[in-house]
Amino acid sequence: MCWFAPLAIIPTFVILDYVFPGQVKNVVMRTGWKALEICSKVETYFTNTYYHYQPYLIAFLQKKEESRITFIHKGEEIVKYSVQEFLRNTIKNKIDFSYDFLLHEIPILMVGKYDKYDRYTIRYENHKSLTCDKFYEPNNDSVANRGIEFNMIQFNLKNSTEENKTIFVIDFKHNQFMIKGNILFDRVFFKWYLEKVYKFVLTDDDKYTYSFLDHTMNFIDLPEYCYIMVNKDGYDVINDVEAMRRTSEAETSACEAAPAPSACEAAPAPEQTTDL
Repeated sequence: MCWFAPLAIIPTFVILDYVFPGQVKNVVMRTGWKALEICSKVETYFTNTYYHYQPYLIAFLQKKEESRITFIHKGEEIVKYSVQEFLRNTIKNKIDFSYDFLLHEIPILMVGKYDKYDRYTIRYENHKSLTCDKFYEPNNDSVANRGIEFNMIQFNLKNSTEENKTIFVIDFKHNQFMIKGNILFDRVFFKWYLEKVYKFVLTDDDKYTYSFLDHTMNFIDLPEYCYIMVNKDGYDVINDVEAMRRTSEAETSACEAAPAPSACEAAPAPEQTTDL
């Protein structure tokens, strides 16, 4: 940046030394070195400032992806709002439609080269909770905000036989769902995921289990009437009482509908005796 400074100082010194021989030599030398010192400090300051704010400058110049809020009903994404649209419609009481839950998807501003996730997703059962609660701050690097990690998540749809079951892999890719307060893996959640990713319609009568490798490397296998609640340090497995009741009634109905054994099948076999 200051390569031109010596070129300016040398001719100046020659001219002044010719006009005022010996009188200004020391002054010119001191002035020249002072100019070089100032120029070097200015260059160092701007260089350090640039590299300090470079990540923020890049993020600012890049196209900023907005947060979005999605309402889900019976597995389908029925409405999508930006945060501004959501707040505007909430104030005007225009959110008067039925939904099962909503997802607030928040992009992460600063994503490192080796970071797995580029967004967080928060689930709400009621849109008024999102309006009242403080918005999530994904850039806070605390453990609670980073969330936990599940791997090898599988949804196992029960067909006529165990060998004939259908397996769906659940992969959230770069979207972090495992954050404090989220409810995951209940029926309405699986309805939404399978419809969105696999175009598969999960009905209320379908039977299934699901499994995963949790953040402590334990293999977990759960029935359809259990879901996950993520907390600060891990997660809780919660039984859905209504789902358990439906499952119990369905199994009872299946037993009652099964054909009764015939008289031959029901009667005990006669003892075999041998006369001596």
